Amino acid sequence: MYLRLVDENGANLIKNVTIEPENIRVEGNSINSGFRPIPSNKFAKHDADIRKYDDSLFLFIVDELKFEHTINLNNTISMVLEFDARFAEFPGGVS
Repeated sequence: MYLRLVDENGANLIKNVTIEPENIRVEGNSINSGFRPIPSNKFAKHDADIRKYDDSLFLFIVDELKFEHTINLNNTISMVLEFDARFAEFPGGVS
């Protein structure tokens, strides 16, 4: 899952260096909890689809029905994301 951190005005907090990816820690109730920072893609065209992921976090999703990630952005700011996964069948037999 891609996660973009923005302020109330929509400014990207990683891009404007308010939050530095090397200071972020992700903890969870699974050994596979974690993330990978996605920096700006300097080689893609300005309007390329891949650019929508610039300056975001790729959060690892674990293979469990219920899981939780705590994202520690720095020493004072944390957020908790709780997930409930469920099986859904879509038209055409895709699930």
